[in-house]
Amino acid sequence: MGLRMTKILMLDQIDQPYANALRSRGISERRIVFRHAFRNALNPLINWGAAQVVGFFGGAVMIETIFGFPGIGRLMVDAVNNQDGNIVMAILMAVAATLLVVMLVADVMVAALDPRIRYGKG
Repeated sequence: MGLRMTKILMLDQIDQPYANALRSRGISERRIVFRHAFRNALNPLINWGAAQVVGFFGGAVMIETIFGFPGIGRLMVDAVNNQDGNIVMAILMAVAATLLVVMLVADVMVAALDPRIRYGKG
């Protein structure tokens, strides 16, 4: 799915007016693709990838429960079945903290790639 998303975003960026303007200036297609279009296509791709982390945790719960693998997903299901609230809260807090860190890293990466994005002073 990631490659398909990258392809769609790259095709969208290559058809933008700025790419046509660069072509009319005589800039090579390789430079347009790698220097301009790819950097602009990375922003939504990074955010999409960070959002996929949520799916990984949901998938871990399903796969570990179905196949009986030991892991955080199986521990969560066992804790819910045994009504062990402390373990459930600890796992949810760990997952939430992980997601916050992943989203923060994604935001910092997007801000580093795109100079138009500024955080801080209004």
